[in-house]
Amino acid sequence: MSEPVRWVIPAILIVAVLGVAFQLWWERRHPSSYPGSREHAGDLGLAWWRSLSTEQQAAIDRAAIIAHAEESAQRAVQRTVERAAEINAAYHP
Repeated sequence: MSEPVRWVIPAILIVAVLGVAFQLWWERRHPSSYPGSREHAGDLGLAWWRSLSTEQQAAIDRAAIIAHAEESAQRAVQRTVERAAEINAAYHP
């Protein structure tokens, strides 16, 4: 082996190991995703959600599903109307 290879490869490996160790330490100290701890639960509104009864949670879920379905239906109708107008313009000048 030539002289640079004897120290370059170990140096790269040492830097990689130190980089992984530092990244793991940093992620534990400053989590980038929801860690599931109590201090983050308030940020997502989970404490409020958990305070509701099962019936209230179900009612909110149903309302959200209905609102989403209505919005989806309105968008589908709008797309159909726009597509019909395009076809009309293209084939019936």
